[in-house]
Parts: sequence; structure tokens; C-alpha cells
Amino acid sequence: GHNQVRQWLERFEATGVDGLKPRSVHQKYAEEIKLEIVQKYLAGHMSYPVLAREYGIPDNSVIVRWVSLYTSGQPLQTTGRA
Repeated sequence: GHNQVRQWLERFEATGVDGLKPRSVHQKYAEEIKLEIVQKYLAGHMSYPVLAREYGIPDNSVIVRWVSLYTSGQPLQTTGRA
């Protein structure tokens, strides 16, 4: 869809062709980083796409998931996926 194409363009603009290559290993994010990103979003400082670019997260749906977990009272534990 339109959002996916926009994410590809943003990744290409940020990192070139390497940003479009599939990753063989999922990035791990520390709970502190997740919380920092969630708090920036909730404070209205940045949008999902802007935060994803700033922190080098390839898919802003990861941040959407973190915000959802946080606002529902679930922990943002460090995991192998997101």
C-alpha cells in the first residue's frame, strides 16, 4: 500500500539501496530506548515515521506496537523482535 511505499522511499533516502535489503537478524532494542521513543511520540514531539528514521528503525509499525503496549500498561521488555 501507500504507507509501505513511503517507508521504502524513506529508507532509501536515509541509507540508499542497503536500506531496502532484507535483514537476516532482527534488531534488539533496549527497554530504555523503547520508552524514550514512546515518550517522544506521546509528548507530540515526533511522528512514527520521523522517530523511525531518527532511531534507524526500518518499519514504523514497530513503534506503533510499542506505543500500544505502553498505553495498555504492558511492559516494553527487551526482546529479539520488537
